[in-house]
Amino acid sequence: MFGPIGPDPQSEFRFHPTRGWKFDFAFPSHKLAIEIQGRARGNPDAPGRHQTVDGIRRDCEKNNAAVALGWRVLYFPATDKQKARQWVELVQETLIALPLVPDECAVCGCTEEDCSQCVEKTGEPCSWVAPGLCSACADQKVGQR
Repeated sequence: MFGPIGPDPQSEFRFHPTRGWKFDFAFPSHKLAIEIQGRARGNPDAPGRHQTVDGIRRDCEKNNAAVALGWRVLYFPATDKQKARQWVELVQETLIALPLVPDECAVCGCTEEDCSQCVEKTGEPCSWVAPGLCSACADQKVGQR
């Protein structure tokens, strides 16, 4: 489905197959994410968690993992919401420049076009249970817990 700026963004999109990390908004078909960095909710004078040393460390870990999985991330400050139109234009330009990216399992590397590893392992083709996680590897993880 295409909206005014391209494929419809998904909010609170969980991008990592094993961690609970989420992007504020994501265009999974292009592996483009949008993160809005802001201050503490309800108190514009208090620092948000992104502005603490531990918050910055956690954000670095999350962002590095996203890049390792092939994601591109655009960051916008919540304090500049009046520039939302400019944000939309940048997102549009970026989506136009990026190719569509087939989903790939972060565990076995299969894609929608080639799940031969899973067929070899289980005798059946896999399906997607979450972004970056196929059914064969999800079943395997459940059995390991």
